[in-house]
Amino acid sequence: MNQRKQSFGFRANAKLAESIESYTEENNLSQSDALRELVEKGLRVDRMEERQEELEERVEQLEAAQSRGLLSSIFG
Repeated sequence: MNQRKQSFGFRANAKLAESIESYTEENNLSQSDALRELVEKGLRVDRMEERQEELEERVEQLEAAQSRGLLSSIFG
C-alpha cells in the first residue's frame, strides 16, 4: 500500500523551535516524526476539549432540570 504524503512547512519562533527540538530528542524521533506526533496529539486534545465542552453543557442542563424538580418526576 503506497500512501501519498503531503509536505507542510512553517516557521516557528525560538521558543516553539526549542520545544520541538527537545521533544524530538527526548523521544528519539526524527524531526518529521516528532512534528507528525505533536500535530496528531494536538488534534486529539482539540477533539477531547470539544467533547468536554459538550459534556459540561449537558451537566449544566441536567443541573438546571434538577433544580426545577424535573428529574425527580422522571427518576423519582
